[in-house]
Amino acid sequence: MSFPKRTFRGPARAFMIALFAGFAALSASAGEHLWTLSGTWDVPFRILCPPQPGSSCFAIGYGLWRQQDSRHWIPLPCGEHGKPNGKHCSVAVYPSDPNFLYALASNELLKSVDGGLSWSYIAPLPTGSLKQFLVSPRSSEVLYLLDTSSFLMESRDGGYSWEDLVVSGWETGTLTAVAVHPQDPSILLLGGYGKVLEFKDRRVRRTLFTYDIGGPVKEIIFADATGNRIYVPTEGGMFYRSEDGGEHWASPTRRSEGEITDLAVDPANPRHLALATTRGLFVSYDGGDTWGGNVFTCWVGELPPGGRSGI
Repeated sequence: MSFPKRTFRGPARAFMIALFAGFAALSASAGEHLWTLSGTWDVPFRILCPPQPGSSCFAIGYGLWRQQDSRHWIPLPCGEHGKPNGKHCSVAVYPSDPNFLYALASNELLKSVDGGLSWSYIAPLPTGSLKQFLVSPRSSEVLYLLDTSSFLMESRDGGYSWEDLVVSGWETGTLTAVAVHPQDPSILLLGGYGKVLEFKDRRVRRTLFTYDIGGPVKEIIFADATGNRIYVPTEGGMFYRSEDGGEHWASPTRRSEGEITDLAVDPANPRHLALATTRGLFVSYDGGDTWGGNVFTCWVGELPPGGRSGI
């Protein structure tokens, strides 16, 4: 159903943010000081927006939709052998080509090269409990899966076969996030309870940093194409940042208003952030040093990942 249009005052840039578990979105144009809530209310869990200018966003959940404009979405096939069946559909976009998609649906891996209009079957999934699904920024054939038991798997043939990546130094269930370096895809950053590691050439190369409070790493985001600016929010509300590829980390900033559920980065400006928490949505224009007032007071779920390439 249609969601009523509402407007909120506050600093804004060209940015769209998915709210709740539906199509409702906050959007603003560059230079304005208004946030507009619009769209439709339905069942998707998140919105995925490729980083390329002009690319369409995808709404993902029990089905798949592609954005026409801020208020209209086209349903796409996603399900058993590419047929719509109402099953939960997880999607990852190849960062170099927003029309090249992988989808996980009905315990199957599917591929599309036309922006989701048609799908080809690849193989059954190696796991049924997905936590994160990524495509390497340099090769559409290299995929990563992190399941809810913290097992990390890699495919180098487009998902036809998978290999477990053994990560030493982690107890079962404690690996919670993974990110691929945008310049050197042989480097993965791994996050969990109290630390972030650099994983290269199939082994842990070093510990980038450790922390004592904040709970597990929620996600790891390379905020620019160089791989220098890295954001690491934790579920417990801490926010960590590096501006030199992980060599040094700024003192954490904390939002006291609930737990962090997601972080989105404006592709046009990596210092412009939107932070989703269980108490509302907050924005920063200085890379997380300070956070603006609550733009929207409610539980806010996952945000569009901007420059990220997977869920």
